[in-house]
Amino acid sequence: MQSFYQHYYKKYIQALQNAADKADRAQLTKAYQTAAVLFEVLKAVNVSQKIEVDQAILETHNQVEEKKKLYLPYNILPLDPDSANQAIMRYPEIQAAFHALRNTRGLPWPKDHEKKPDADLLGWLQAMFGFQKDNVSNQREHLILLLANVHIRQIPKPDQQPKVSLLLNVHIGACVILVLDDRALDTVMKKLFKNYKRWCKYLGRKSSLWLPTIQQEVQQRKLLYMGLYLLIWGEAANLRFMPECLCYIYHHMAFELYGMLAGNVSPTTGENVKPAYGGDEEAFLKKVVTPIYKVIEKEAERSESSERSERSKTTKSKHSHWRNYDDLNEYFWSRDCFRLGWPMRADADFFKTPDYAYHDEVSGENRRVGSGQWMGKVNFVEIRSFWHIFRSFDRMWSFLILSLQAMIIIAWNGGTPSDIFDAGVFKQVLSIFITAAILKLGQAILDIILSWKARRSMSLAGKLRYILKLISAAAWVVILPVTYAYTWENPTGLARTIKSWLGDVLRRALERSNLESCNIHDVVVAGAKIPNILFLQPRLFVGRGMHEGAFSLFKYTMFWVLLLATKLIVSYYVEIRTLGMLRSRFESLPKAFNQRLIPSDSNKRRGIRAAFSSKPTKTPEDSKEEEKIAARFAQIWNLIITSFREEDLIDNREKDLLLVPYCKDRDMDIIQWPPFLLASKIPIALDMAADSEGKDRDLKKRVKSDPYFTYAIKECYASFKNIIYTLVVGAKERDVIQKIFAVVDDHIAQDTLIKELNMSNLPTLSKKFIELLELLQKNNKEDQVRLLESVHGGNNRRYEGITPLDQQDQLFTKAIDFPVKESHAWTEKIKRLHLLLTVKESAMDVPTNLDARRRISFFANSLFMDMPSAPKVRHMLPFSFSRNVKISRLHDSIIPLKSSWISKYFLFLGFLVDEWKHFLQRVDCNTEEELRETEQLEDELRLWASYRGQTLTRTVRGMMYYRQALVLQAFLDMARDEDLREGFRAADLLNDESPLLTQCKAIADMKFTYVVSCQQYGIQKRSGDHRAQDILRLMTTYPSLRVAYIDEVEEPSKDRNKKIEKVYYSALVKAAVTKPDDPGQKLDQMTVWTVYVFLYGRLYLVLSGLDEALATGKRFIHNEPLQVALASQSFVQLGFLMALPMMMEIGLERGFRTALSDFVLMQLQLASVFFTFSLGTKTHYYGTTLLHGGAEYRATGRGFVVFHAKFAENYRLYSRSHFVKGIELLILLIVYEIFGQSYRGAIAYIFITFSMWFMVVTWLFAPFLFNPSGFEWQKIVDDWTDWNKWISNRGGIGVPPEKSWESWWEKEQEPIKYSGKRGIVLEIVLALRFFIYQYGLVYHLNITKHTKSVLVYCLSWVVIFVILLVMKTVSVGRRKFSADFQLVFRLIKGLIFITFISIIIILIAIPHMTVQDIFVCILAFMPTGWGLLLVAQAIKPVIVRIGLWGSIKALARGYEIIMGLLLFTPIAFLAWFPFVSEFQTRMLFNQAFSRGLQISRILGGHKKDRATRNKE
Repeated sequence: MQSFYQHYYKKYIQALQNAADKADRAQLTKAYQTAAVLFEVLKAVNVSQKIEVDQAILETHNQVEEKKKLYLPYNILPLDPDSANQAIMRYPEIQAAFHALRNTRGLPWPKDHEKKPDADLLGWLQAMFGFQKDNVSNQREHLILLLANVHIRQIPKPDQQPKVSLLLNVHIGACVILVLDDRALDTVMKKLFKNYKRWCKYLGRKSSLWLPTIQQEVQQRKLLYMGLYLLIWGEAANLRFMPECLCYIYHHMAFELYGMLAGNVSPTTGENVKPAYGGDEEAFLKKVVTPIYKVIEKEAERSESSERSERSKTTKSKHSHWRNYDDLNEYFWSRDCFRLGWPMRADADFFKTPDYAYHDEVSGENRRVGSGQWMGKVNFVEIRSFWHIFRSFDRMWSFLILSLQAMIIIAWNGGTPSDIFDAGVFKQVLSIFITAAILKLGQAILDIILSWKARRSMSLAGKLRYILKLISAAAWVVILPVTYAYTWENPTGLARTIKSWLGDVLRRALERSNLESCNIHDVVVAGAKIPNILFLQPRLFVGRGMHEGAFSLFKYTMFWVLLLATKLIVSYYVEIRTLGMLRSRFESLPKAFNQRLIPSDSNKRRGIRAAFSSKPTKTPEDSKEEEKIAARFAQIWNLIITSFREEDLIDNREKDLLLVPYCKDRDMDIIQWPPFLLASKIPIALDMAADSEGKDRDLKKRVKSDPYFTYAIKECYASFKNIIYTLVVGAKERDVIQKIFAVVDDHIAQDTLIKELNMSNLPTLSKKFIELLELLQKNNKEDQVRLLESVHGGNNRRYEGITPLDQQDQLFTKAIDFPVKESHAWTEKIKRLHLLLTVKESAMDVPTNLDARRRISFFANSLFMDMPSAPKVRHMLPFSFSRNVKISRLHDSIIPLKSSWISKYFLFLGFLVDEWKHFLQRVDCNTEEELRETEQLEDELRLWASYRGQTLTRTVRGMMYYRQALVLQAFLDMARDEDLREGFRAADLLNDESPLLTQCKAIADMKFTYVVSCQQYGIQKRSGDHRAQDILRLMTTYPSLRVAYIDEVEEPSKDRNKKIEKVYYSALVKAAVTKPDDPGQKLDQMTVWTVYVFLYGRLYLVLSGLDEALATGKRFIHNEPLQVALASQSFVQLGFLMALPMMMEIGLERGFRTALSDFVLMQLQLASVFFTFSLGTKTHYYGTTLLHGGAEYRATGRGFVVFHAKFAENYRLYSRSHFVKGIELLILLIVYEIFGQSYRGAIAYIFITFSMWFMVVTWLFAPFLFNPSGFEWQKIVDDWTDWNKWISNRGGIGVPPEKSWESWWEKEQEPIKYSGKRGIVLEIVLALRFFIYQYGLVYHLNITKHTKSVLVYCLSWVVIFVILLVMKTVSVGRRKFSADFQLVFRLIKGLIFITFISIIIILIAIPHMTVQDIFVCILAFMPTGWGLLLVAQAIKPVIVRIGLWGSIKALARGYEIIMGLLLFTPIAFLAWFPFVSEFQTRMLFNQAFSRGLQISRILGGHKKDRATRNKE
């Protein structure tokens, strides 16, 4: 064991220490930690064997322990003394900030504190104020990075010398220490204290940022102020959600800091000022943060448990009964917050929590908890109300109501838009201003109602504002009707009453008032003050001054009008939207890239004289600059193409066609373009030249029309010459070759190539040369004979001055250098030339992947956008991203290969066929089975699926492209021009051994960090969950990824009564490299409510007879404009208006023609069905939350649809949210159709109700339409069996809702349990709408159409109670007689049935009741029964006490069975026809069918998974 320890120390620790210039800091830290663990094991073994540890090992262990204390884990900056050689620590700005923090000169340290040699300013703050050790380490690194990044970006002042503009040099011996620039310090300080200074100014207090008069101490004082702020913020935990609370804490602690440094004496103690809470360990956390957090905690408990019932069921509290973070933070928006004191008074009103009761399980009594005299909310008290829908969209509602009024007036007076120019009609239209005044009055009343609960804490100015706004609105409601009435000479109706009564009252009041005694100036001043009071904003620190003026609204409107207009004009002519357009403008991409993304002085303007000068001549320096431009662009372009290949968006062939040569070939001296631009050009040119017969007109015409023809021909010929010269090494042979090329070059120069030379054998020569290239690609010595045959190909015709063929054979036999000494440049040249000669088809479709095309087009477009020139990476602003992830919600961070993922795996193959083929090619596999052969290939498959179906993995990879881009950008900033011009690739320069790579990564780490918050990572890591290993793999793959989580650790308790206690730490780790008040929701709610209001309004009009009177009136007949106006809401329900934001987004990015085509395609794919269905989901749960509270996450259905869901499962999910409401709307439409068809036209009915029928059908049958195998007969049979079993099972304790209808029914009523009295009352009021049917329909029966007596309505209730009594009798009889007296029970049921039939026959025979009457009775009584059910559920405690809950449950079960039959019958009927199931499968998996996917494997994956679970 001792020898192993020594071996480990020498092999790992000493080896890493010796390589000081290349040492991996993370590996060295890990090695020291491992060595310490090994020593503990060695020590334990020696104790068991009674052997003493060798002295040399003890000395080694002591060294390890000393280094272990130094080599602590770090985030970005290793700040220990031995890490000075790390690349990121060698940056002068990092060193400047680091050494500035070490200036502790003159600081008063505590008497009992042992000052360390490496102590700094943050260490002093820790000792004085009691901050946590890890917090100090984190904020030390944070502050250094902030200062260094700002320092780097500082621009030298004109009057300063370059050497001292950014940094000052102070020589200490042989070491040069860089001094931090004061401008960088001031910039960071200004940003950090921006909110604090605003807060001080808002409250009228001076800030505590006092600076000393001695200039040498200013920098130290500033650093202390900034360090104190960051330490407070870093340890504040959830108090960060209360920024003004942190300002209060900092205000006092900074004043204490100033007092300590200034040597102030406390008037109370007579000693030097000390921190109020001392500098004990964790003093700040325990004495400052914890008391405030306890208040937050108690308020949160209040929100969940305002009262505890006898059953310990939690009742959710109202918003006005507890304070959240914002409410607590608003306490510090007033000067009264300073009454809290410092140290904070425990009896202050801020710490007083609300009283609430809880049930003591021990004593069985209700106890009160809280400190009493709760101060409550300060400025805003939320009220749950449906009126928020109107108040939040008041402008839209006002516009719609006023527009409808104007359209009704125009329709009533003729019906054509030109009628508005008539004086009388126009005067009537002006009445919309009266309506607008009434709406404004309603808004003012709503403002008072919705702010009523905040009246106690509201300021006097705020109360006066609401009152004056109400008075002003009421005044306009009076003034406008009066003045409007006086405009009519002979008013009638209401206008006459207003003019004669109200006008006279106002006139008498004005006559009696003594206006002459009023000072006109006072009236004007008072009138001028009223608007200021009306628009006075409440005194709030956050959101002050947010009132929107008319000019602001005008600017906002004009911005979007100009933007859309410009987009419509420009998008079709300027933007690169297709690959064809990309090819035509590809020559301009390198220059655009360098102008936008490469910082250079040459890009700046050279003055007015240069702008108006003549075109400059091209110099050698310009040629070199063009070479560098092309080389830089090649780096970024090729990195993009390589990333496409790594993502399997393209295959190897497409990659070769898209890559750009990294630099200009020195041997050929030509510009080389990517092969996809030159594809098929050479084969076409060869064929045209062979068929030219000495005429080159067509070929020249073709070449002039496409410049890439010229590029391809020149490159091909130059490459041909270069390869031949490389292969031929003999002097005589090279002389022969030179003569041949000299003849050809002369003809090219004289433009007589095709006329003078025979081109008929050119294709044959091309084939021979292709064979030669293929041999060169293989480069095998065994192919030397074949190579000579390729070289000797041709005819025996002799030309003057050329050696005979036999002599050529003898000469060239030993003059060919083969195999060729390979290099990367040579290999790429051969491959590229082979592509130019062999690719005959057009490369217009390269790349074929749509996502790759989109990215290339976006990149090309971005280069031509008007954007600021990019600075160097070291001068860029640093940025970071954070993302919250709950791993338990995500199935896995990386997709596992288990049976539950088999169906989704095959779905990937169906929709990503091209990417799957590219993936197999990349891992060098031909079939799926080969991927299972090794663990490495299986991991590759998991990653491939994760990048396409797992949110975390896909997002992390996408975000890490930022870092990759920064590294490349830094390389372009630092690489020498010679390296770029010589053709080095980024892969060659940026290898692991390259110092340049280390510098690039270091600067990228200074600028970019990505933090993912995984709450469960600590638990998963301790339990050995594979998901923790997957997250670790992501961190090792991406070095800039950080994972934040809450770690739970058991530590010995300081409390004597407890042995251990759980301690929670906020952890941020890295790997050592070895988503309830959404306005979209409000609009959805409004859309559905519009349908309800419209249909119930129509129900009233139809049943009352008003609809027929209006429709048959003379003024309404043939009034098409009003019918169209009423039908316009159809577009809202169908989703056209809701799709407008989507169309705008796609239109701005890809053009409006693409947006329109995508929208049409979405409709063909039944997107409107899905949208309308999801509309019901959001409406139901949003309405439930408004009524009863309890907001939570609800899925809207965006997952992969690959499993068949049973009918019972769909019923449980969508019964209350869709099916009940769909049947309700269905009954409304049926009633509207039955009683309105005699006087209404078919066109009007279709216009008005088409979208509503669409909504009804969608809400009732969309889940079954999108359910795989939803119309397969065997599935239908199984679903029916499962449904009967579920609906019949009784509930009870421990029975899940999936197994019993009773358990599910009880669970659906839980929101009512948590609701308050207002919610219950509103639930009952809403349920009353179901009684409207019975009241209206009983008077439209054939037997009651001649009477309107109230006795008819009373008799209908008698019928309902008789039916309920009969049902109760049958239920009691089944329970008492079905077991022992079956015959008696059957006789009772028979008598009831005979009685029912007899009554029906009598009603048909005597009062002449019709079949329609029976159907109307069903439509009348069924909603009434459902309404009774809803009322009974709302008052469940009362129903339970009187013993009727069992009857209610039986009635509810009957309704559920009826609804199930209504839904199941059409589905079962369609399932009889096999083509329906086939059509549905084709519709759901159309893209998979088109790509040849086996759908049976997708639908069969669930069966396999179920069989696997049964086996387990």
